[in-house]
Amino acid sequence: MGNLTLHLLLCVFVVICTAKCPKDWAEVGNECLMFSYDRQTWSGAQAFCRSQLSYLASDDTAAKHTFIRQALSVLDGAKIKDFFIGGNDRVFEGQWRWLETGMPITKFTAWAPNSPSTNMTLAMKQNCMMLTWVDNDVYWTDHDCSDRRGHFICEKPVSSVTSAPVVG
Repeated sequence: MGNLTLHLLLCVFVVICTAKCPKDWAEVGNECLMFSYDRQTWSGAQAFCRSQLSYLASDDTAAKHTFIRQALSVLDGAKIKDFFIGGNDRVFEGQWRWLETGMPITKFTAWAPNSPSTNMTLAMKQNCMMLTWVDNDVYWTDHDCSDRRGHFICEKPVSSVTSAPVVG
């Protein structure tokens, strides 16, 4: 199942498809999201997103979280689970920031119960944010950045819609 198939599923079940976002991307607010079927490490996912002129998504508002939850509900039915997003505390343990802005995560949060955990040893490298199902809802968990089993969500601003000048 490729990204095109995922996009079609999102269009059918989430019912939000516009020409403001590129093909295979879904619009939410003023942003475009791409839910990748591919699996990557957190850094690999970020590199892919950068190649698409985007970044790992910030789940920074209740409205965006609701949209993402609806999309992940559809994908969960296809057994596509666990998505890396752009939150991390790689620089300073316990200080979670969005990759997009470098700003601390403060206004909106969706941590799973008992998350985030504190890395007690160097062997525990849970410094990257992942969206995952806990019971019947989608939550943030701190996850091993080097895990290659994670799908990921890229985000970029909605493209400006410009028209060609009329000549003549």
